[in-house]
Amino acid sequence: MKMKNCSYEKKLNAYLDDELASDEKAEVKTHLQSCNICQNTLRELISINHLLAEYQEEDLPESLANKIFNAIPQQNRISIWKILMKLPIAAMLIVSLLAGILISKLTFSDLNSDYAEFGEDSYYTYFMGEDDV
Repeated sequence: MKMKNCSYEKKLNAYLDDELASDEKAEVKTHLQSCNICQNTLRELISINHLLAEYQEEDLPESLANKIFNAIPQQNRISIWKILMKLPIAAMLIVSLLAGILISKLTFSDLNSDYAEFGEDSYYTYFMGEDDV
């Protein structure tokens, strides 16, 4: 038979980790005195926290790491050098684009004019073919 859910269950992990505001913490503590569902869930969370506290990370033996690495097909491996070689190319493209924008801004614009010019003609006369604007 499956137990019902309680809306306070979502707060129990924060309660256990002392991450709740004092008023919320007091509210959960009061609720725990009367809710069997939350009491059981809190016991489970405490048990899990104890297991995790006892866990000790072990280093993988180098021979096993090499076996695993060598089992990966060569085409699926990503070379760090391939990634690093792409970075200068991307940086060069960005710098070139910015330099081109700056040069075109300085070359084709007149800061004292109300319209952009292309050589001696305005854009309007260039595209529309009119001599006087």
